[in-house]
Amino acid sequence: MLRSLRGPVAAGLCCLALAACHSSPQVSEAPGPGYRFRGVYKPIETAEAARLSAKYPEFFEVLMAGYASEDADARVVRADLVREPTDASSYDALNAVAVVFFELHRRAERARGGGASEFLRANFRATKVMAVAWRAYGEVDDPRLRSAILDFYEDMLLGNKPGLRAVRGRFTPTVESLLKWETQPELRARIEGLVAEASEFQRSGR
Repeated sequence: MLRSLRGPVAAGLCCLALAACHSSPQVSEAPGPGYRFRGVYKPIETAEAARLSAKYPEFFEVLMAGYASEDADARVVRADLVREPTDASSYDALNAVAVVFFELHRRAERARGGGASEFLRANFRATKVMAVAWRAYGEVDDPRLRSAILDFYEDMLLGNKPGLRAVRGRFTPTVESLLKWETQPELRARIEGLVAEASEFQRSGR
């Protein structure tokens, strides 16, 4: 059973939900299976992020408690992501990983000029959040879910989310390492294509 949220954290999540309600809708009102933040510049500002934060409050707590907090508690998210058979909660978990990952990087970018320790800490936590999806890729059998995880990684490597341009290069080998688990030709080709395109992005300075 999830423990009760602390007062400031609960208040922060309420503010997140209210902000999402006042922003323009950027994801479908009835989320279906799949990765749901392609083309969304700031996932944290969507109503979908508010829904996911209510479902996984302990995981999202890392965003509300500041840079002095512990790493994200990913136990429930991880359990949903690798559940068999795959269901709607598997995709909710993946999308929760995406929201927290992108928001941590956005905050790291904001902290870049204010203090190296805050910048590095946020980046380190974001990498550990992203690794939840990386580990799950090697454990799930459903190719639809593995494809959705690749959608998230494609957004990470090639999308326009804030705070990622300077660090994309170090994530490219992470995506390439998924090949050790993938046996399906179509998904292997997709991983190879993502790595090649991300490497070209890096060389061109885009």
